[in-house]
Amino acid sequence: MAGLYPRDPDGATPIAYLWARTVRCEAVVTLRPGETGRHYRLPNDADYAAVRKAQERVARMLDEWERGGRQGLCPVPDEPLPPIGTLGFRVQRYGMMQRGDLFTAWQKVAFIILSEVISLISIDKSLLC
Repeated sequence: MAGLYPRDPDGATPIAYLWARTVRCEAVVTLRPGETGRHYRLPNDADYAAVRKAQERVARMLDEWERGGRQGLCPVPDEPLPPIGTLGFRVQRYGMMQRGDLFTAWQKVAFIILSEVISLISIDKSLLC
């Protein structure tokens, strides 16, 4: 995952990108070594490249799932969101119609990798209730 978020020249590690509803990156949140708290800066070309890289990786992962015959659940949640207004849910008006639309490409990559790692773990069934 670190490759999706390269360090800043000052050594700070980007930990989040803040997006406006216009789908434009407004700010990058970073952590600096030896300092407490979060720091904010404007996005640069490397940030946009990192986002593109994550988007491409999600597309490849979904393509592999498709080519594999769509075995199991979709790696990115594809269930429809509740109807507009349900429990105050209003994101559908911004084009977010499936649960996976709520997450950034980086989060989707993290979910997919985590689920793949978990699937490799062997569980002693006798430990389950």
